[in-house]
Amino acid sequence: MRPQTLGLTFFLLVQALPVDAKSPSIVAADVGPIAFKQTKFEDVRAGYVSLEWNDVLEKDSLAGRASEATYVVSDDDGTMYYHGHLPMAFVSGLPDGDYRFHIGVVGADGEVLATSDEPAVVQVEHWSLTQALSLFTIGLIVFLILIGLITHGAIRSRRPRPVPGDLA
Repeated sequence: MRPQTLGLTFFLLVQALPVDAKSPSIVAADVGPIAFKQTKFEDVRAGYVSLEWNDVLEKDSLAGRASEATYVVSDDDGTMYYHGHLPMAFVSGLPDGDYRFHIGVVGADGEVLATSDEPAVVQVEHWSLTQALSLFTIGLIVFLILIGLITHGAIRSRRPRPVPGDLA
């Protein structure tokens, strides 16, 4: 191979290599204020709650850089309940007690870009055992009455009926 051909081939290979350009990362100034849509959840009986907040990682406002940052929902103890891109979280399995949830925006490098000023306060108080057993007993009684009525109707419909004109 001639040196010119070898040089041209090398030049073309270098030109064909992909370029890895990174978009500028999100900084705290890019992210607006973040807040929960509802901050008080009183008398939560089932032990779960759905939290929602304003979406500060909208793709239009951050020119496609929103995929670098994520939302994090945590409580006062630092326990993380949600880590993702959606502006909502479903928190379940909460035992009785009071909880204060905070939402934060975390950049790709782990830097906290924004946090909520006001936490979402959740008061969980499950149904008492007396209430639960009372409702279970009422449901059981209604179920047994229904089964009894169905059985009684099935037995009555099987009895032979007298044919009119048959005296015997």
